[in-house]
Amino acid sequence: MYRIKIWLGWVIAAFGASMAAVWVDKLVHGEHTGMVSMGFVVGSFCAGGVALIRSGRRQAQAAALHDERGTPQTAEHVVLHLAVQHKGTVTATLVAANSALSFDQAQAELDNLTRKGACDIDSTEKGVVVYRFAGSLGV
Repeated sequence: MYRIKIWLGWVIAAFGASMAAVWVDKLVHGEHTGMVSMGFVVGSFCAGGVALIRSGRRQAQAAALHDERGTPQTAEHVVLHLAVQHKGTVTATLVAANSALSFDQAQAELDNLTRKGACDIDSTEKGVVVYRFAGSLGV
């Protein structure tokens, strides 16, 4: 369903943008009849399209935080699962790239797990911040 929302949002926003081009053309050529109402309609279409796109993306992100059986997973579970897959060492970029979490969400969850004592922060020679999880993950 979220894919349809996103697609429909793009269609509506594109239609609003094309209407905006017509609106600007009329303004340039001095046709001022109904310009306020036209501006309201154009703005409504563009704003509605963007709202649908954002809503669809939020639904997609929420849907991606489910396991193969459809069971909801927390951000913590997603991070720990990736840590097991990557032999106990992950970065915020790796977590964000391999999950529905944004980079900021991945960073916040890794910092939270660090405060809880589940992992330690380290850095590579190139300055990349890595999170190392202890042997409790079975790695």
